[in-house]
Amino acid sequence: MRVFLQRSRDCSPTNLMAFIGLFYIVGFKKVQHLNIAELWSSDGTAIDCFQVTDVLQITWQYMTSKREKHAIAKYAHVGARTFYVHNMELYSGQQPEGPFKLPHDATSVIKRLIKTIDESGKNVTMDNYFTSIFLTNDFYTNYKLTMVRKNKPRIPPEFLQVKEPPL
Repeated sequence: MRVFLQRSRDCSPTNLMAFIGLFYIVGFKKVQHLNIAELWSSDGTAIDCFQVTDVLQITWQYMTSKREKHAIAKYAHVGARTFYVHNMELYSGQQPEGPFKLPHDATSVIKRLIKTIDESGKNVTMDNYFTSIFLTNDFYTNYKLTMVRKNKPRIPPEFLQVKEPPL
């Protein structure tokens, strides 16, 4: 697989921790809307600490099944007012069998991320990607009622029949 990679060496633990630290800075500076290459631009618009790091070179992951797809998925449980990161999870591909192999479906990710505020009565707001009927039932009893879009599976047909209000 090394034939397809651009670097000739593996990522060291120090570089990996620096990469995770840069995620924190992105959240703190509120520049998550930028393209990842723009964070390392040399035209004076980038954050200074990004320009002195070479972490951009280690952010791409080669996936043998998808040769054009290179990505690391990050999920974070962040405070809405303070932007404090309570919990973060990185997903870079399929894990080998063993104690660290966890399911990566949306429901499991949400359950792991919000474990720190379990049964605290706090409101949880999330993207539509994470909503499902199972999670809605769980949130209704433990957290809040979430919105579910029409295209989600296992929605009762009675809920999908919307009546038009009279004019």
